Amino acid sequence: MKKLFGILIIIFLFSSVVYAGSKLIERDTIGRAFSVRTICVDGYKFVTTRDTDMNATSVSIVQFYVSKKDKVIPATCN
Repeated sequence: MKKLFGILIIIFLFSSVVYAGSKLIERDTIGRAFSVRTICVDGYKFVTTRDTDMNATSVSIVQFYVSKKDKVIPATCN
């Protein structure tokens, strides 16, 4: 019985549900098979790219940064 309670406690401690609000800011297509999107996730900008070629699909996401007063900081959504 102690093992069961221990296992349940460990499961509850290490499992969590996380929610991040996101919205699409801008969408653009380059050619027929390449799309670029700027999204806002929890107040920070990210750029996602998607390339859907005939034989492969690749997705990339990169955080947007800006330079302010000789420091590089993450860009925020306005």
